[in-house]
Amino acid sequence: MIGKKRGQREPMSKVDTAWLRMESPTNLMMITGVLMFEQRLPIPALKRLLAERFLAFRRFRQKAVDSGNSAYWEDDEDFDMDWHVRLTALPGKADKVELERAVSELASTPLDHSKPLWQFHELPRRQRADQPHPPLLRRWPGPGAGAALPH
Repeated sequence: MIGKKRGQREPMSKVDTAWLRMESPTNLMMITGVLMFEQRLPIPALKRLLAERFLAFRRFRQKAVDSGNSAYWEDDEDFDMDWHVRLTALPGKADKVELERAVSELASTPLDHSKPLWQFHELPRRQRADQPHPPLLRRWPGPGAGAALPH
């Protein structure tokens, strides 16, 4: 093969293939969740935690690929934790209203199918004792909903 090296491939389960093929511009197949912690989890600590626990499942280092005739998992040879874990600034007062707007916008934005289908966005808010610093998780449901996660 000339050009970019392709990662190792393995067939996708029928359940995960169905999830993959259900996605459309008006039907994003994505789970979005805001995690509320009492204290901020710094991005380097979040990346270490994800590398240890999340990436222990190889599916989170693989791309979901649909060739039309078949669907498969492919190792992402260019996996970049910095792309998957981001600091996303809130505009204005960075209050609850701005947090809700940012979550809505991210939940309405598709994940990049050229990469493993998940992202964490840290959404820092103004420092106050009663304001948590919520990371937001966006991920495709396939690896967790289908039988692919333990593989």
